[in-house]
Amino acid sequence: MANNYGFSDEEWKDIMDRDTRCVYCGKEMDKAHTGKTRSDWTTKEHLNEKRPFYKHEGLKKEGLAICCWSCNSSRREKTLLDWFQKPYCTDKDITEKTVANPVKKYIQRSKWKSTLKTHG
Repeated sequence: MANNYGFSDEEWKDIMDRDTRCVYCGKEMDKAHTGKTRSDWTTKEHLNEKRPFYKHEGLKKEGLAICCWSCNSSRREKTLLDWFQKPYCTDKDITEKTVANPVKKYIQRSKWKSTLKTHG
């Protein structure tokens, strides 16, 4: 997997150890990228849709995850909450409640930050 977003191999190992299944759809992934189905390959994912995209810009490890190529390709640059409304997610029952804990925590932090900006 290319593009480390400025994070070390050790930091990515921690993330890959945490995210053993796709953080969105929960399927097992082909970490070696040897399978015939690219849709099952692991991909590195930044959970935010806007900058920061790199560590030197302020991206935190908590803003990164491992997901399958299919989910990453489907989401592209959509916000998580907008993406959950798209047919790809609705057909697979991918919601704010069904995603893995790192994504749930990211969404909660994002909502909290948004609340601070609105009331701050």
